[in-house]
Amino acid sequence: MDKFSSKIATISGMSNKEIIDLHIAMQEEIKKQYHLRDNPENLQNAISLCEKCIAISGIVIQAMKKKHRADCDEYARVTGRLSPNSKFYYPNHYAAYQLCTILKGQGDVNQISYIEDKMISEGWGSGKSVDLLDL
Repeated sequence: MDKFSSKIATISGMSNKEIIDLHIAMQEEIKKQYHLRDNPENLQNAISLCEKCIAISGIVIQAMKKKHRADCDEYARVTGRLSPNSKFYYPNHYAAYQLCTILKGQGDVNQISYIEDKMISEGWGSGKSVDLLDL
């Protein structure tokens, strides 16, 4: 889990792709650790990773938007046409969902409310889209 902490510490110097790749790698590790949750250490690892993912979620969503915009701009440069994927759709946030599930089982509704409010304010899992011109 320390490998993610050291990468998070350098997130300000990462490219948008590197930030997104870090986010995805953390989600995959959460899945592995949570699958082994019968071991208290693995459950704690999953919780810790979820908290880290939630902490950087604002940076990640901005990186996703910027990368989407750059990909659409590249498409236009190469083809001379606007990208058919001109809308950015807000994805779900697996770590937030997973941590809320864990906290619900532990009866910690205060932290669940905070997480849900944070995800809503950042657009995660909203099902909304943003037009390319608004990115």
